[in-house]
Amino acid sequence: MIIQQDTREKSGKKDHILKYFEEHGIKVVRSKLYVGDWTRLDKQDVCIDTKQNLTEVYGNIVQQHVRFRDECIRSRSCGIRLILLVEQRGIETVDDVETWENPRRKKWMKLYQQHQQGKNRHIKISPQPPLSSIQLADRMKVMRDRYGIEWQFCTRETCGARIVEILGGENGSKD
Repeated sequence: MIIQQDTREKSGKKDHILKYFEEHGIKVVRSKLYVGDWTRLDKQDVCIDTKQNLTEVYGNIVQQHVRFRDECIRSRSCGIRLILLVEQRGIETVDDVETWENPRRKKWMKLYQQHQQGKNRHIKISPQPPLSSIQLADRMKVMRDRYGIEWQFCTRETCGARIVEILGGENGSKD
């Protein structure tokens, strides 16, 4: 199996995945991908976009929504199965995202309480709190339903193996 890695990936960010590939004799070539971060060189109808954690997903859905949505639309219009593989311990399904504690929301709530007590008013916060985990899960479901993307989850330690499994492994079997 030869896996193609998108050249727009930041150097060092995916070293744990590349190490897994190297240890298992999987060749990697770097080239710009139309969507996602990883695909098979010989069969590009499935692409995987890896996310470091749910904080990165939050940033994609909320702060970079247009760019993220456009990538989802591109994949669908080309018949590419786009899988978003999120490295997040303790999360196995989109429904599990509802139990995740959003660190941005936690920080906002703490500062909001301090503002209410007259403290730390020099630290500015937005008038609205960041999304709750329930709201994030709902938006992930909307993206899935509207654009046909798939959310899958793994840990950092299992990410390389999951990519190989999703892309069909050495024997070419499908996920």
